[in-house]
Amino acid sequence: MSSPHNALHNLYRAPFSMADPGDAGTIAVDRWGAVCPVVTAAAETRTLARPTKAGLFCTVEVDTYVGDLTLTVTGGYNADADTAIVFGTAGDFVTFQSIKVGTSYYWRVIAQEGTDVAVEDLTVDQLTATTGTITTLAATTLTATTLKLAVTAVAAAGSTIGQGGDLVAGLNVVSAADNTKCVDLPTAVAGTVVVVVSATAAKTLPIFPAAGGSIDNAATNAKITLGAATAYTAAVLVADNATHWVSVLGDTA
Repeated sequence: MSSPHNALHNLYRAPFSMADPGDAGTIAVDRWGAVCPVVTAAAETRTLARPTKAGLFCTVEVDTYVGDLTLTVTGGYNADADTAIVFGTAGDFVTFQSIKVGTSYYWRVIAQEGTDVAVEDLTVDQLTATTGTITTLAATTLTATTLKLAVTAVAAAGSTIGQGGDLVAGLNVVSAADNTKCVDLPTAVAGTVVVVVSATAAKTLPIFPAAGGSIDNAATNAKITLGAATAYTAAVLVADNATHWVSVLGDTA
């Protein structure tokens, strides 16, 4: 018999685990705190049925992984009504809480690890991660105490567009400049920043756009040239649209 003094003990002994319904099956939560450990034998799907009341908690996690699990959350799991969540390895999980909006009940994500759950309404004050990708930030100013760019070593090569060393977003330290060998910018995406540092003294370094692109006022597919000064001359290039780059050059020829 349950009584107030042993309620927590009885709750501890409760059967929280739910059976995995199998590929293409539906997870219908029938208890508070339900945990559904999923086993995949290949790329599989599950559907999380819409909750029937507010205040429920449930967790879907990948117990044994062979292929990706795509979970469809009936009614959506956020304000944008996104429904699909992909789990990519063993241990990936999502924990949901049920809420009532108007006359309907919905699941909302309260914790997750390893999945592609969409993050909603991230603000500067909530941003504490040291790495990651931010697609939308609900703020006008982002202040960081330390800003680090990815550093890539690139060797200059070739002499015409498409033959050079491949630059990437971030900081590129370029070797082998010899007045002829060159580097190529990536395909422009508005807002992309590429920093080019030539580590070779007294040698110019031609910089080409990707095919079909342009830099500053130069013609399509035309180069600009980082000048022959001391070692570690640099250029900063920012894409302002899908084909054009704007440069800030430390020393050009």
